[in-house]
Amino acid sequence: MDLVGPAPNQDQDEFKCLNLNIAAPKDIVEKRGDKKIPVLVWIHGGAFVFGANTDRYAAIAHLVHESIKVGKPIIVVSINYRLNYFGFLAHRQILEANKAASLGGCGNQGLYDQRVAFEWVNRYISSFGGDPQRVTAIGHSAGSISLHGHLIASRPLFQRAILASGVMAGMVGSSTVDSWLISEEYEKLQKYCGVTTFEELQKVPVEKLMEAHGKLKTRPVSHIIDDSAVQGGFFEHGPPSKTGWIVHPDSKDIPIMIGDAAVEGIIFMATIQKYHPEQLLAGLQKRLPTSFLKHYQLDIDSASPLNTPLHTIIPRMVQFCSDIPFSAPIAKVCSSYPVNKVYSYHWNRGHQFDGGRPKNIANHGVDMNYVFGGHIPHFPEEIDRELSRTAIGNVLTFVYGGEPWPVRGTENLSMVYGEDGKVGMERDENSRRWGAYEEMYKQWDLVREVWNDFLNMRL
Repeated sequence: MDLVGPAPNQDQDEFKCLNLNIAAPKDIVEKRGDKKIPVLVWIHGGAFVFGANTDRYAAIAHLVHESIKVGKPIIVVSINYRLNYFGFLAHRQILEANKAASLGGCGNQGLYDQRVAFEWVNRYISSFGGDPQRVTAIGHSAGSISLHGHLIASRPLFQRAILASGVMAGMVGSSTVDSWLISEEYEKLQKYCGVTTFEELQKVPVEKLMEAHGKLKTRPVSHIIDDSAVQGGFFEHGPPSKTGWIVHPDSKDIPIMIGDAAVEGIIFMATIQKYHPEQLLAGLQKRLPTSFLKHYQLDIDSASPLNTPLHTIIPRMVQFCSDIPFSAPIAKVCSSYPVNKVYSYHWNRGHQFDGGRPKNIANHGVDMNYVFGGHIPHFPEEIDRELSRTAIGNVLTFVYGGEPWPVRGTENLSMVYGEDGKVGMERDENSRRWGAYEEMYKQWDLVREVWNDFLNMRL
């Protein structure tokens, strides 16, 4: 996936970044008639730390061109939202300062930005020929997690959602303002900036905060906060007791297209390689049940800490890292969401370009290279150009209110974009580790705790 950060000479501004791009068919905009067409709103990923609505792989104009070609024209909107410290910093000091100022909430500023963007679309998109009553939201990774957050928090301002490789029950889970993950990040920032209060932190120049982020951001993600117990919090009306971190009661009629890629966990390769094999294996085996680790051949019988080399561990850990933050939580949402509203998919076709991610590996984000259409002229083989058109066609069918394929239902059916480029429906697709998922759900708090410690080099 071709994610690019800001150019070296690009200004960083907490509020000027809050913009959106619109790609629309020229004739629809010029006519401005009564006929309104569906709208697709893109929320980029990037671990809530980086990314932008201008990321090259999300070629919204290409997607609009493809929609015109097949006779299903749409308008595509890509939005920005605040990231890292500016979008998701939280701490009890901030909470108390907000209370003193008669303000609600703590953290999740980036989610509020997204909500405002949806409000803008609902209010103004008709001026561009868009139908505000036919808005589909699409997000990848952190963008997908965000959209799931909107489905949990309340009735969202969209009618359909496409969740690609990320849900709230996964990587960021439900940390509260008092969790060590959240407190540690804030307190390290204060120390770096030489301040002790929130009021002093507010006066620190943006450039210093960006510098601190680059120096201190050792973990790969920022965090959505479970602020459901906070007055005015984003999730105040969608607490876990009411939603189970699956869906708000008022949102259960919203259809979702949801899926994963086969080898999501390869993005954690650098973290895996930082560990000495003995430290990594001993840390996992000491804290996680043998029956669970056997699914990944990481139990002591399959991988002794004393004599198992790192190159043997890596492919097993990549599976482990694919499942805990991505595939297992996605499968949980699929099984818990209203069964007649879920269109499930698995993407197994690998990366087809030299350079970047390993070739022929279905890495985190590879599906987005096909969905937006910008890579169609550059794919080396016709089978990938056709696969991209198929994926786009399925998205457009969904955006137009149709069924891209049969619902998941009680048969656990999924659309599979196969390794060979062929597509078809399968039940409990056999490249996923369903037994591991079931065991994971029974002890999710423990698994998530170990996962966070793994990410932060604490095993």
